[in-house]
Amino acid sequence: MSPDMVYTLDRKLGATMLTIAFGHAIDLVSMVVGELQDVVATTATRRRQVPLGRTGQVVPMSAEDQIAISGTVAGGAILSVHHRGGAASGAGFSLIIDGTEGRLDVTSAEFPHIGPVTVRVARSGGRPTTVTPPSGYDGYPALTGTVIHNLAHAYAAIRDDLVHGTTVAPDFTHAVKRHRLLDAIARSATTGQRQTLHSFDK
Repeated sequence: MSPDMVYTLDRKLGATMLTIAFGHAIDLVSMVVGELQDVVATTATRRRQVPLGRTGQVVPMSAEDQIAISGTVAGGAILSVHHRGGAASGAGFSLIIDGTEGRLDVTSAEFPHIGPVTVRVARSGGRPTTVTPPSGYDGYPALTGTVIHNLAHAYAAIRDDLVHGTTVAPDFTHAVKRHRLLDAIARSATTGQRQTLHSFDK
């Protein structure tokens, strides 16, 4: 852990893997597969001491580094998620959607809201093929592979919403909805009970 990120190790400070890295990942997943209607969660802190850069020192960690949830999305599909920190394998992001007509794999070497993703489709047991986004889908192809690629699209969506009166970019209402999910996950992990998420429409 780099010294400037030590604050993320303290659960009481609220800026943890659950609220940041997992929060971004579950937001992306929810936008693709739908919102969870209920959730049951298990969390753990498996590494209570973390090396501080190359100083030879270790610092305490109380934040969760293992988050496992499952629940039901609208329509009845089951969602299962496991997010872990400090994986020795350097595993990135993987979203697998199995449906009646095939399988969709979305992978990334890092956080999907930061780096590029690869999408593969396999129909009815066939071999997976990589899907290329339609022409014009990427408004900033020159930024591909940089950490500001997705950010540029986010700012453009905010600009367009302000100019055209649309509601494409996530807003404060969306943030409240996402944090209600994170709160439900924390409650479930603490109580061991499944939590029901009530609809939060605009």
